[in-house]
Amino acid sequence: MRKIKVYSALLLLLITTLGNVVYSQSLSKESVDFHLKRYEYGRLSKSDLYGKVALIIITASWDLEFNNDLNKVKELQRLFASKDVEFIYIVGDLPERWKTFAENKGLKGEFYYLPSMSKGCKRCFLSSHFDETEITSYYILSKDGSLLGKHLPSPAKSEGIEKLLAGASVLKIN
Repeated sequence: MRKIKVYSALLLLLITTLGNVVYSQSLSKESVDFHLKRYEYGRLSKSDLYGKVALIIITASWDLEFNNDLNKVKELQRLFASKDVEFIYIVGDLPERWKTFAENKGLKGEFYYLPSMSKGCKRCFLSSHFDETEITSYYILSKDGSLLGKHLPSPAKSEGIEKLLAGASVLKIN
């Protein structure tokens, strides 16, 4: 009788745990979306990145945290240059100031306006999964467009972004 109670308790624990895992996976597969205006010309939507891994950085040239992260961000650019990882900067800054900053610091990637600063782009937006008021913040989109984590720590303080990029870049799309 005692064995039946123990097995029943273990089975209940297993079912509960699996339910939580499935639930948490469905949360991480939430649909994120965006439509952004590029600094030079053109636009970017989530569908444009299908099949690629994207590191999305919401930042500005004046942000001290981002300035502290610069060396690590450039290291990530070197590490993942040949691995089909896109570096996308969503910038809350004046275009001239950001272009000069990015050029002087050697940043590579595509630069887009923060939607709230996109004059003449009525369709520009970030879904609520992105916090455009939190400068600087980091996000990773997997090849299938899923958001990996909600608010990632600074790459200078943690290896989490590097590990997620490495894992996401080798995964195949089902």
